[in-house]
Amino acid sequence: MKGRTVNACASNSRCTQSESLGPLANLWKRITRWYELARQRHQLEQMSDAGLKDLGLSRADIYKEIERPFWDDPFCK
Repeated sequence: MKGRTVNACASNSRCTQSESLGPLANLWKRITRWYELARQRHQLEQMSDAGLKDLGLSRADIYKEIERPFWDDPFCK
């Protein structure tokens, strides 16, 4: 993928915990983010080769992405 990520999230704010939220709210946000990552990876897996080519991605890029665990968020490094 040559340094690109395939997730739609453009902000790193999802990775930091807000002091104004309680621990349960932070946990809920993290779980919903994990669900979203898993859903996006599944959608990428279902795309046609032509659709991936339009995005500038190869099937190998997608296999690499979908093998990542659901909690592996590329924006939380």
